[in-house]
Amino acid sequence: MKLRVGAVFIPVIDLEESIAWYTERLGLQLVDHWGAGASFTFKEGEALVALIEVQEPQPLDFPVNPNQSNVYFHMETDDIEHARKVLESKDVVICKYYDHGLMEEIFIKDPTGNQIAIYSEKKESPFYKHASGKISW
Repeated sequence: MKLRVGAVFIPVIDLEESIAWYTERLGLQLVDHWGAGASFTFKEGEALVALIEVQEPQPLDFPVNPNQSNVYFHMETDDIEHARKVLESKDVVICKYYDHGLMEEIFIKDPTGNQIAIYSEKKESPFYKHASGKISW
């Protein structure tokens, strides 16, 4: 049996505003709009991102310990500094930045306030060649 991530679903308050934000700020490509939601593809990669309109914000993080939480959505990039510059040029606020040694990550928020991590594995990381067999970008 083969499995892979097919889609991740992100709850949003204003679907139309979020569609514009995900296409204009993150460069995702809209492939389907079904009224209560919309599906996107990445320019590169296989997984889909789907936005689902909800009435009130939903928690998209979970506590790791009393001083730390983790977000559910992590998008990968090959160059974190370039990603930061592109996002800032599109008026996306970088909420946090971490250098974990083997990876770096930045955190942004979409119009609903959903926090999303964008990370980049360093070549020294054991996860640089992850399960998909990626050797390099």
